[in-house]
Amino acid sequence: MTKTIPVDALSTPVLTRLWFVAAGAALAVLATGCSSSQGTGGGASTGSEPGKPKVNRLVFATEVPAREVNETRNNATPSSWQLTPMYETLLGVDEKNGKRVPALATEWKVGADGASYAFKFRQGVKFHTSTGAVTGDWGEFTARDLNAPFREINKRDSISGVTEMWWGAVKEIEVVNDYEAVI
Repeated sequence: MTKTIPVDALSTPVLTRLWFVAAGAALAVLATGCSSSQGTGGGASTGSEPGKPKVNRLVFATEVPAREVNETRNNATPSSWQLTPMYETLLGVDEKNGKRVPALATEWKVGADGASYAFKFRQGVKFHTSTGAVTGDWGEFTARDLNAPFREINKRDSISGVTEMWWGAVKEIEVVNDYEAVI
């Protein structure tokens, strides 16, 4: 004899819990059946070992640039990497020992006040004379050319990762002559 259960009887709290348990058990069985047979380390091996890579390379993740611009103040540090080939800095870094090396600055020393740096600059460094649609003779790099990037990086809407360091650390750039400045 078959007994018919009214539909509203299936909604009692006990039966509702049983339905959730039964559904959960069915999903667990399905998930187990769909899982990979490969271990996650420490398990039994399938007999095939991973091969050596054809190319040794370093792969890392970094943020995607929010926009494509060449204004340093509108680039976070990882986004500024695109600018490295065309922007020269005052000092470089020796890749073997991590020490500072000359770049645009040929000499530098800490000022007598302990809070400033005096720089001497390389002479004869010319700006690019052609950059896409912009052409012209922009002359030679001098100490006066430090002021424009300093003003840009210090703008309050700057998103550069070094802006706040500049706000607190650099008060001014004193141009001594074309090839010397104190920061």
